[in-house]
Amino acid sequence: MHNETLQPLALTTTHGQSMIQRLAVALVVIDLLFPVAILIYTRSTDQAYWAMFRSEGNFTAWWSSVQLVLIGILACVNYRARTFFAGQGVLPPDRNAWVWLLFAAGFFLFAIDERFNFHELLRDEVFRPLGLFVDSAYIIQGDVGLYLFLFIGLLFTPLLLPELGRRPLSLLLFALALVLTVPVLVIDSLRDSTLRQWPNWRFWDYPFEEVGEVWAQLLFLLAFLSLLHHWMGLWRRAAADAPVPPAP
Repeated sequence: MHNETLQPLALTTTHGQSMIQRLAVALVVIDLLFPVAILIYTRSTDQAYWAMFRSEGNFTAWWSSVQLVLIGILACVNYRARTFFAGQGVLPPDRNAWVWLLFAAGFFLFAIDERFNFHELLRDEVFRPLGLFVDSAYIIQGDVGLYLFLFIGLLFTPLLLPELGRRPLSLLLFALALVLTVPVLVIDSLRDSTLRQWPNWRFWDYPFEEVGEVWAQLLFLLAFLSLLHHWMGLWRRAAADAPVPPAP
């Protein structure tokens, strides 16, 4: 690319990288501080910590849905940025860039599920009446909707891994997000009779599941933000290295 094309956006890219850093810091601070704030509140009011995560529509559930929407939006932004930078010659072409849109749709679906209990509806209105996935002694009858969503995501994850691999930090954050997602998902689907056999089961059923879900989302957000930040850095370096056109 020529300098006259790259340079006008170099300053904008610097601002964009700064905004990404600020957003990442803000998300980390919120996600680390809110469980601590709830702990302080419950200690000062003599309430059970786990009970603050039990009710539907609590802050954690609301914030979880917000983060899921943010991940979906960021996946769309990454798709647009990836195709744009490839078109400008800053990144090599990627015929699998469309997978970003697939992940965006998946996270938007998770956001809908978080607010409107979509997988519970799927369980009660589809799987149970049809007698599907109702024979497990450990999992709530028919409650495998989230497993299906995760399985579909994992099928397409190999298409995203080469892109994430361009930024080792992004790949690490994405892997950690998947690792944390699995136990959270399993706990969400377990029968109460199974969970109550665990020591301190209320902690695992409520705070761990709810906060773990939020932190897994945070890791996905940071992975996608880190990759976008990396792409912007490549653009800025390309602008700096582009030859200066001769004076007229």
